[in-house]
Parts: sequence; structure tokens; C-alpha cells
Amino acid sequence: MPKYPSTLSPIKLKPEQHQALKRVAEIEQTSIGTIVRKAISDYLEKRGISLSSEQ
Repeated sequence: MPKYPSTLSPIKLKPEQHQALKRVAEIEQTSIGTIVRKAISDYLEKRGISLSSEQ
């Protein structure tokens, strides 16, 4: 069960993007979803958008 409420947001990836994310997730022993959420958080933070509910 997730630690926080979430919304499912399907995204389309190129096959090579998905394979690269899968390899990184395996190396880092995490999920693709975790990597994508972190990338989105970093993107928003760089633009001055703070997510106060993020843990």
C-alpha cells in the first residue's frame, strides 16, 4: 500500500526510454515509478514549485 495518496497518470515512453529506466531501476533496486516521481519533483523544484504535501 502506498505511503501517500496518489493519482495514476499513464505516460507514453519510447521503448528505449522504458528499457533504460528499467535498467536503472534494477541497478538502484527501486521502481520505475519512484524514478519518474523523483524526476518530476526535481523538474518542478527547478521551476520554483514546492510540493508541501510531498514526503
